[in-house]
Amino acid sequence: MIQEIQDTLIKYWGFDQLRPLQSEIIQSVLKKKDTLAVLSTGAGKSLCYQLPALLLPGVCLVVSPLIALMEDQLLELKTKGIKAMGLYGPMSEESLIQRLDNISYGNYKIVFIAPERLQNPIVNERLAQIELSFLAVDEAHCISKWGHDFRPSYRSIGTFRAQMDKLPILALTATATPKVIEGIHMNLLLDDVQEFIGPVARSALTIQRHYHVDKDLLLNITLKRNLQKCILIYVRSRSKAEKLSQQLKKESYDCSYYHAGLSPEEKSKRLKYFTTAAHPIMVCTSAFGMGIDRQDVRLVVHYDIPESLEQYYQEIGRAGRDQKSATAVLISEEEPISKFTETALALHPTVDQLYEIYKKLVGLFQIASGELPDQTYSLGLAESARKAGIKPREWYLGIRSLEKYGILQFGETNRKEWFITFEPSRFGSLDQADDDLLFRKLSKKFHESKSSTFRYRFSSSKMLRAAESAAKRAKIKLDSTTDIYTIHWTVPREDQLVKKLLRTHHQPYMELRQEHANKMQEFLENQSQCAMQLIAEHFGQQSEECGICDVCTRSSLKHEDLLRFCSTPRSFSDFISTFECSPQDIRSHLSELESEGLIGVTNEAKFYSR
Repeated sequence: MIQEIQDTLIKYWGFDQLRPLQSEIIQSVLKKKDTLAVLSTGAGKSLCYQLPALLLPGVCLVVSPLIALMEDQLLELKTKGIKAMGLYGPMSEESLIQRLDNISYGNYKIVFIAPERLQNPIVNERLAQIELSFLAVDEAHCISKWGHDFRPSYRSIGTFRAQMDKLPILALTATATPKVIEGIHMNLLLDDVQEFIGPVARSALTIQRHYHVDKDLLLNITLKRNLQKCILIYVRSRSKAEKLSQQLKKESYDCSYYHAGLSPEEKSKRLKYFTTAAHPIMVCTSAFGMGIDRQDVRLVVHYDIPESLEQYYQEIGRAGRDQKSATAVLISEEEPISKFTETALALHPTVDQLYEIYKKLVGLFQIASGELPDQTYSLGLAESARKAGIKPREWYLGIRSLEKYGILQFGETNRKEWFITFEPSRFGSLDQADDDLLFRKLSKKFHESKSSTFRYRFSSSKMLRAAESAAKRAKIKLDSTTDIYTIHWTVPREDQLVKKLLRTHHQPYMELRQEHANKMQEFLENQSQCAMQLIAEHFGQQSEECGICDVCTRSSLKHEDLLRFCSTPRSFSDFISTFECSPQDIRSHLSELESEGLIGVTNEAKFYSR
């Protein structure tokens, strides 16, 4: 069996050896044992189900909550010549049945499926007739109410597994506290499980937490110290990713940005930049990183504070996958740290706010009580948020929450639409060949929308060219938009049932967010214990001091070095630009020197040796 594993590894992946714990996990799966694997980001979790799927008869079913990740892995498997298929995203019943037929007769080895699909009677009936090798549950922490990304739809996996005569399970996650592991065991009905839990501590990863009133100064200093390196910069919102990228370009940095709202073409373009450029800088949201196999990321910067230690650990784990030294720097102004818990919770809608978003959404699509629409709707995010009277970010997060609770499916679309400002009386003469047809089409839309500004999708490139020509002649105003999404309702409109569902699931979720925010704030404020040790303890592991984090290297800053440096008056910015330790540590040392009368401060706030 070991030789078969080795041969398959070389044939499809081109490797001649596995990473730590991969061999043990794969052998456990091949023995049809229930298996739990907790491996840090970059440790090769996907290989742990992909390789045994090729060696076992039948189809491996992979459950994942992330459509983007499933799409990436599906594409990667196809390039390796491995037959794989996806059962996720909105699709008609006819299309679903056709795909199930293909799985039955097409010799597929791996099928990716969204957890919501496991509740579909057609899917259950057809999968029961197919030889399944085992069930791989990716992001398994989503099944536990204690997990940082709990998804109620994951609870259907245990029921599905019981219906499939206790199909063997491989549960995979990068982040699991002891409570989360207990929840995975219970909800997946694991029996005589083989556990493989990798170490949390990363010996070559330096963690630094830098707090100062000027975040941009800290970022600029950090980037200048890491020129000619592959860098990820994480932010919390799409707009911030775009703005910060533009700001860095103005400062002559070679960078790009990435978030979930980009078109597939733009995502592909930016992904190619990151994977092929020698020293790329990618400003991104949490949407970037999963499934991105670049081993030499040397620096991960958090420009915004992550929502939880789990998210933070997962994202810094993308640095130094090649086991060489790497750095994770979290930068923040000092005030947000003391108010982090308060501001973190404000990002999520309350139960009442979420119910209001639900009511606005069913009203927008004119869905009657008891109705379950069979169509997939198109939704322009900014325009619909304006009509609902809700801020776009709150609107987006609310709809995402409704998806989390299985009320709807919310997806992106390849369709491109345009915002057009058009008034028939101001169009003027029809002096170009296609002006007449364009005028008639836009006039019809103008009267339907009862507004001079409306969203429009061109049926042909010819009409788009005509509109662009009209825009150049100031007959219309034409702006492209990429915030087009699809919504497919998965339950009938039953307002009271939805309200009960939200109170049952969303209220505990908000309490959990409070707990996660508290833990994150404790990590930010604790400047007396090794940072890596704090993270290991959070995940229930003991660890030695790392020796390289901001706390462990604090003693390396000498008073005599500071005194020598300020023999000429120096600003605080001069100190943080020169000494590679945290601004708060430098400030502490300067305060000690000032209290001892060894340094003074000028009226210009510059420090000097006495």
